[in-house]
Amino acid sequence: MLVNCPGEPADYERIQVRRGMASPIAPKVVERFSEQEWVPPWIRYQHITRYQWAATVTDAVRGKHVLDAACGSGYGTKILRDAGAARVVGFDLEAAAIEDATLKYGDGFSVGDVTNLPVATEAYDTYVSFETIEHIPEEQAYLREAVRVLRPGGMFFCSTPNRAVTNPGTQISQKPFNPHHIREYTIEEFRAVLAPYFEIIDMYSQAHYGRTYAAFLDTIGRAMPMLAVRTHQFRKLLGMPLCRMDQHYPQMFDEKTAPEYVIAVCRKRG
Repeated sequence: MLVNCPGEPADYERIQVRRGMASPIAPKVVERFSEQEWVPPWIRYQHITRYQWAATVTDAVRGKHVLDAACGSGYGTKILRDAGAARVVGFDLEAAAIEDATLKYGDGFSVGDVTNLPVATEAYDTYVSFETIEHIPEEQAYLREAVRVLRPGGMFFCSTPNRAVTNPGTQISQKPFNPHHIREYTIEEFRAVLAPYFEIIDMYSQAHYGRTYAAFLDTIGRAMPMLAVRTHQFRKLLGMPLCRMDQHYPQMFDEKTAPEYVIAVCRKRG
C-alpha cells in the first residue's frame, strides 16, 4: 500500500538492492508502509484502520470479489480476506512488494499497473485503492481503469491526503512536500476529479483538526509553505505519546472539520 507521510520519519523501503534489482549506489526508493518496521504511530493506525473500516463497516467486502490496488506488503489484502470476501486479489507495481506479500500471506498477489491492470472487464464487485491517486501522473487513466474492471453498481473506495492540512497554502499545481506525490488535492478538488467517473455516495475522513487551525496553517503556508508543513508535523509529534488507534478510525466527513485524509465511497454508474 502506498503511504503518505509528508515529512515524517518515513518507512521508505529500499527495493531489492540485496537481490540486484537496483543499484547499491543509488537504490530505488518507494514510499511504502510496512507492519514490520517502525513508523510514527499515526501512520500505522491510519493505514490499518482504513482497511478495517472498509472490511467491517461497509457491505462491500463480505461475499464479494475485491481488488486491492497498490496493495504493497499485502497487510490490507489480508484484512479484506479475513472479513469474508469471496476473493481478494492484490496488485502492486513493484515486483518486490508482491514477492514479499506472497511470502507472508500466500497466493492472490500479482504485479499490475493500476492504469492498465491484467484483469478482465467488469471482473470485480469492489475496488479498494488507499493512498494511490496522488502518486499517479495520469489520474484519469487510473480512474478509467477502475471503472473498467468494476461491475455495474460496483463500489470504489479511494483515499488521499487533504492538501489544506498536509501542504497548507499551496496550489494543486505546486509539487507537494512529500517527494513521492505528484499532486495533492483539497476535498473539493478530490470530489471534482472523481465525479466524472463515479457516483460519490459518501465522504469519510481521518485525523480531524479544527477549521480555525487549518486557516492558521493556510496563512503561514501562503508565505512560507515549508514552515506550515513543519508546524503541523510538530503538533503531531507533541501528541505522539497520546496517539491511539481509535482516534484515526474513519468517520463520516463533517464540513466543520479539516481532516488530514479523506476517503471517497463511490459507486460505478449503470
